[in-house]
Amino acid sequence: MDAEHVDVYQGAHGAIVMYDVTVRGTWEHAKALAAAAPAGLPVLLLGNMRDVAPPAPSPSVVALAELDAFVQSANSKKSSTVGKRFFGFEVSTRECFGLKTLYN
Repeated sequence: MDAEHVDVYQGAHGAIVMYDVTVRGTWEHAKALAAAAPAGLPVLLLGNMRDVAPPAPSPSVVALAELDAFVQSANSKKSSTVGKRFFGFEVSTRECFGLKTLYN
């Protein structure tokens, strides 16, 4: 059994989808999961491993600008009766970067 066969969102107040910013495949999967979440359910996309991403742009690394563009685009498609649904930022669980934002 997986999330395709079981309603994992039943009773949820929101969903957190974490992906590795250094592995593009995890970003593609995270976007698909976020898009598949039920309408009206807030979705937080967390880009983890920020501390190990190379400083220079790389095709395999998901840039923060790409996350921001996805969130902005997804929120612009919402109906006017639903508030902002998608949120996103980068974190590093190793050095605790961004975790204060998560808890505030």
